[in-house]
Amino acid sequence: MADEAKLFTCVKSGLNIRINPRSAAGWRALGLWMAGFFAMLGLFLTGMATAERPPLQAGFTALFLLATAIWAVTMIRWMMARSEMINVKELLALKRQLDRNKRG
Repeated sequence: MADEAKLFTCVKSGLNIRINPRSAAGWRALGLWMAGFFAMLGLFLTGMATAERPPLQAGFTALFLLATAIWAVTMIRWMMARSEMINVKELLALKRQLDRNKRG
């Protein structure tokens, strides 16, 4: 995907990853992902309101947590595939190299 078509910017610093939308299309894509999450949340809340027995409530909770985990991993992988990647460690190493070259 060309850099101009990238929807997100992904800044990696060790284990820390931050993904930000970089255009209106990125914000729309994020909105669609969040709409999916709120749909899952609505189904969960409806299920919890109608479930009267604790085992059924526990089942709804477990299913919601599993669905949320799958949703989150899928969203992160989808966004990273459409992101311009910025690796802070590589940038710092390049800066150190340039500073060494400047000094002599």
